[in-house]
Amino acid sequence: MIFLKFTTLCVFTVLILTKKCFSDDLFSTLCSKIFFKQPQNEDVLFYKEVINGVYIKTDKVIDNFPLYLNERGNIYFQYSQTNNVFFFSKPSPAKNIYLGLGADADKIKMANPKIWTKNANRYNVFGGVVKKWFQWNQKYIYLKEDLQVECWNFTDCQFRDLTFNYNLPGYNNPIDDYFLPLENTYVFNRQIYKHSNFNVTKWYLYYFNSYWNIGPNYTSNMVNWYVIDHALKPEFITNTWYKYNGIKSTFEQQVGVTLQCRGLNKPCSKDRCINNGTCSVNQINRTTCTCLFNYNGDDCSQKSFGCKNDEDVIIEAGSLVPYICLSGTNEVYDVLCKKSSSGEYVWTSNKKCTVLTTTKSTTITTTTEKIPKILFNADKYYWIYILAITLAAVTPILGPLIVWSYRDDSNYFRILSLWLYFSMAILIFLKVLISTFNLYTYGPKLFSTIDTIAVISIPIFYLYILIEAQFCNEKKYLDSTYDGDEIDSYLNMIYEKEPLIFIIIECYHYETRTRTITYTDANGNLQSRVETYQEKVVSHTDALNFSFRTWRDVSDRSQVPSAHARVTRIKLTKIFTFRDEQTSKEFSKVESNFIKENKNRDTHINYYTEINIHGFKERIMGVNSNRPFWLNKVCFQLAHFLTLSWPFRWLLNCSTQKVDHCIVKEISIIENNETLPTAPTILEQANYSEHTPFIAEQIELKLNPLTSTADFCPYPVPPYPDVPPPPYSGPLH
Repeated sequence: MIFLKFTTLCVFTVLILTKKCFSDDLFSTLCSKIFFKQPQNEDVLFYKEVINGVYIKTDKVIDNFPLYLNERGNIYFQYSQTNNVFFFSKPSPAKNIYLGLGADADKIKMANPKIWTKNANRYNVFGGVVKKWFQWNQKYIYLKEDLQVECWNFTDCQFRDLTFNYNLPGYNNPIDDYFLPLENTYVFNRQIYKHSNFNVTKWYLYYFNSYWNIGPNYTSNMVNWYVIDHALKPEFITNTWYKYNGIKSTFEQQVGVTLQCRGLNKPCSKDRCINNGTCSVNQINRTTCTCLFNYNGDDCSQKSFGCKNDEDVIIEAGSLVPYICLSGTNEVYDVLCKKSSSGEYVWTSNKKCTVLTTTKSTTITTTTEKIPKILFNADKYYWIYILAITLAAVTPILGPLIVWSYRDDSNYFRILSLWLYFSMAILIFLKVLISTFNLYTYGPKLFSTIDTIAVISIPIFYLYILIEAQFCNEKKYLDSTYDGDEIDSYLNMIYEKEPLIFIIIECYHYETRTRTITYTDANGNLQSRVETYQEKVVSHTDALNFSFRTWRDVSDRSQVPSAHARVTRIKLTKIFTFRDEQTSKEFSKVESNFIKENKNRDTHINYYTEINIHGFKERIMGVNSNRPFWLNKVCFQLAHFLTLSWPFRWLLNCSTQKVDHCIVKEISIIENNETLPTAPTILEQANYSEHTPFIAEQIELKLNPLTSTADFCPYPVPPYPDVPPPPYSGPLH
């Protein structure tokens, strides 16, 4: 008896193992990865999300047919012998959920797997056992165009970067260039991509009117490339591309051109794809991760973002699902999950039910809200987008340009502050306008861009204006404020102060230095590079005090009006001049000798003259009893804090008069009782009324052209050059 039981057990074991080996061998010739191609008329198919993916053959066999699983999990394609149909399903703790799409099977062929599997090939994946496709809601509806099942070598890129495998020198290199998705930007319910070399190619990858296109405008059919294919994602395009050949309306067929996941330049290691993601190698030997549903990212480390269905399951952004109207008509239309202007993920559609209500499908149940009719959408007109951004950037420049044209003392920091103030005011106005009237409805892309620019720019502009204000001219006037009598005393003190005349020299050279620059590449990897640069190194500085015997103040004191009459801003400048020709020649001699003493200390040399007067201030302000209450440093700082910086400055300038006053010191090396012929002074030669600064006589220098150069610099000294001087081209005079 025991022997009989043992024999029976062995027989059953052999039969089971034999059946398994037979089944494995029987279906081994079938494609391991398949793809369901969308019909040409996409409106006939409502359950697009079901076929939007690659299905992988598993080891499991049900009813003499291998079970196929979506590479991202959660959706099966299988056969039911009881109902004699192929169908898609989603596993559930309670029971399988049928996803509304299937196909009739050839019952006779299915009864003999040996025959139909022999007939299976790349173009007839299941050997003719799939007959007619249908979809059902409450009744069966056969598709006018059947789905095509094809063998597939690539993977779902999950809206990540795509490689275009056509090498076009200067435009597209499959190794370095790629298409990257534009966040939350769709046309005909499909993601739009932008080329990484866009400055040169002007390429967008987009779907428009039944074509996938590559061209400069994703709202038109003016293209460089096109393919007739209705794939929901560009990596699922299987038809042949056509390329514009430079002749009007003529395109050439390009066999073998595809789009695939770009991936990363990393090996398929154990930790390459986490959260049960699958690693694969593409045609350019880069690896990409196929993540399970609810995960995303280059290594599947990120949780997916999207819209929730009635089962509280996240449906990824960019997904299409069917909505079924319950108004008695059983209308079905597609809805797209995308990010709204408020940052939330919502279902959107360009269609709606006759009576809007709660809509359900076999995969999702949600509530649609009545969407107000949009009379105008700025995003449809690209020129409006460009015009708005351009005006936002250019308009603030007009104010500083007007000020610059009427002022001769404005510097770059002041002009930049004025431009930023105008820009900040416009951005604040637009931000308030957009938020108050909810303008996102009339152009989500345009107004979201303006809103983002405003949020980032306003704090930066505000901070710069605050800092620049602490060094502005108006602040200097307020720091040196004097009453009517005090201003006279201060000026008399300056008139009576003896000047100090200095000749200052600086010797320097340039050294080549290296520095390491760290940056993030297009794949998000941290990279570094070493670059060289020139740095100015000052090796020697010296100053010589020019000695003179007598001096006197020859300033035109009639220039300064009485501060008792009105608040007056006085801008002071200082120069010196020579009383006689002998002093002028002596100064030139001393200067020339000083330069020659230092000229060989280094490669380059700068020198200039400087006049110092103890207690001298460049800007002072005289006030009287009618001084406005706000004309003080406290109100100045408060106005800047309240973003009223430039209005305060304009009010100060308009409420006061300005006077330019030049302090002129005349020097001589001759005692007062000596009399010599007097030559025209430098000041007289240079139009005194315009307060032209002192310019030294030029002296011929014999310098080594290979080691040094020298130029006579006018006073005041211009900024030092921050680059080496040009090559020597002749003697200096």
